[in-house]
This record gives sequence, structure tokens and C-alpha cells, in this order.
Amino acid sequence: MEKIDFKTIFPTAFKMDTHQINTVFNSEIRNLLEKEVLNTERTIVYIIERRGLNLFGPFTYMIKKFHEMGTIRLYDDKKVVGIKEGVCNNRTECIILTDAIRKGDEISRIVDSLNKSDVTVLKVCGYLSNKETIEKLRNVYNETKFEFVHETTDYSQYRDYYGKIVGVHHSRLEPLDSEHPYYIYKSQQKTSRDKIWTVIFKSCKKANVYQDQDILNSDITGYTAEFDGDYVRKRMALNTKNDFFKIERLLLRFKFDQSRSELRMMAFCDVYNFNLSSVSLIDDHVENVLPNFIRYCKFLNENSNNQKIICPLCVDVNLSRRFLDMYDYKIKKMSEKEGFFLNTIKEFDPFLNY
Repeated sequence: MEKIDFKTIFPTAFKMDTHQINTVFNSEIRNLLEKEVLNTERTIVYIIERRGLNLFGPFTYMIKKFHEMGTIRLYDDKKVVGIKEGVCNNRTECIILTDAIRKGDEISRIVDSLNKSDVTVLKVCGYLSNKETIEKLRNVYNETKFEFVHETTDYSQYRDYYGKIVGVHHSRLEPLDSEHPYYIYKSQQKTSRDKIWTVIFKSCKKANVYQDQDILNSDITGYTAEFDGDYVRKRMALNTKNDFFKIERLLLRFKFDQSRSELRMMAFCDVYNFNLSSVSLIDDHVENVLPNFIRYCKFLNENSNNQKIICPLCVDVNLSRRFLDMYDYKIKKMSEKEGFFLNTIKEFDPFLNY
């Protein structure tokens, strides 16, 4: 049976150097933003997660100079639209940035939801779209302007351009999913893959460590350290009487860019058997299980009871941040033993950075 991998699906992307893909892509996105976003009247700009936020990530500093910014996501059931904003806005208009539109179902659901909330979408801008789909959307949403760098006429052309998007994703150390905390380190000395592998392997002796496959960029290597849930609970000294959630596993996901000697470490804690009702009114119980717990989420009907409800994502982030802090120290100490120094150049908290 033929192996299905990125090279099979996106052959054109593998014929181009990823640095060349990035240079052209960044130039095109910058031109799009300058023309359609930065010179418009101040409003709020929503970037669609996950891939859209990854693609436009290097340009958010530009956007924030001229507009307020938030992120928006259509969840898997295609019914719930989630919005994150740095500031509470009562805007009646907005601009949306996305990576690509092929069939248009996702963007239609998002625009409909915003319109029902009396928010007019002035523009939808992005890198890639299907021309036929965009024409239909323009007819349905005649108050909204749709502007994309590339409008393709057939699937083969769309796939070739989308392969370039994949190439951009694979050249970024920032993860696709913005809901997980991570650190990025830089070594002042040129560091080899072998040394990075040694540091990760020795630092994560209690985990199943393996190299990730199918990364398009030849400069970047990915590694995963998978920790058993029981080990995580013991390592972080969580209360053994915890009865409202269990940890299935915790992943440390690493990406190393050899050309820049930069390493990313991201944590994802898989919480399951989550029982909201058992903790909805017991703050002390939560503090016993998770000392220094930070409650990020706020509910719309904020009363004394709702303030004590905890969501699974908050638990994930709290556990992930604590685990990152533990392994931040271990990774740095182990790198010193291997003859190089990792300096932190970025810390990302999903609830505080957007």
C-alpha cells in the first residue's frame, strides 16, 4: 500500500525551498494587511484559529498598532463560535483574517453568528480561496468585502498553494493550536540535532520519547515526550483524593530549528472524566488538589456560584504551566552539561497573550 504523507499530498511544496516559500508568503501577507487592514478606520480584527492565527502570528504586532485584536474559533460541532478578546468590546463592526476558504462552510457559520449578534463583518481577508466559493459568498454577504492573495479556479491549483501554507506552518516553531502554553529557547552556540536529542532524552527519562515524522522543513526536527498520567500526578504532588478529574497523559512537544539554534517546548495535558458538579461549590477542594490554581475563564452570568465553576481547559493550562516550569529547569541544566546554554526568548500563556 502506498504511504500517504505530506510529500504525497503536497508534492509541489517539496520542490521549493521552505525559506523561499516563507519569503514570498510573508511579502504577500504584508501587502494584503497594508492594503486591506492597516489603513482602515480603527475597529477590532479577529484572526481565526487555529491555522489562521499561526499564519498571521508574526504580523500581530502590526495589527495591534492600528486595531484591537481578538481570536475566533468555530468548534468541531460547527455550531459554537468562541471568541477571545484582550479587551471587552462593544463593537458593531469587525474584520476577519483567515488562512484559506475552499467550501465556505466555516466562514459562513462565523459571519452568520456575528451578524446575529449585531456585528457587521466589514471584510474577510486571507491567503487562499476558491474563486467559485468566494463569488457565492460575495453574493450572500453583500455588505462584506472578501479579499484574498490567491483565488484559484480548480482543486489542483488550490492544493499547490495550500502546500505552501503547510510549508509555512512547518517552518514556524509556534504550534498550530494556540490553547497550549510553550517556551522558546535560543542557544548562542550552534547546536546539533544529536545534542538536542540527547538533552530531551536525558531530561525526559520517565517518558516515551520519539522523533516526529513528516515535517516538511528540512531545518526543523520534532520530538515528543509522552508521560503517563499517574507519573504526572505524582511528579506534581497532586492530591491523591482528587475525584473530579483524571490525567490520561501529558505530552511535551519539542521542535528544533537547527538553522537558528532555537528550541520550542510545548505542554499538553489530557484531562478526562471531568466532573463539574463535584467542584462547582467547593473552592477549598480545588485549592487542595491544585495549589495556586488560576481560574482564567469567566461565565456570562457571574454570580457567587458560577465563579467557582472550573472548566477543563483551565485545568489543562494550570497543569501544563506547572509541568513546563519543572522541565524548563531540567532542560536548561541538561543543556549546560552537554556544553551549550538555552536562553528563554519567549513564554506563551494562551489565556494572557490573546
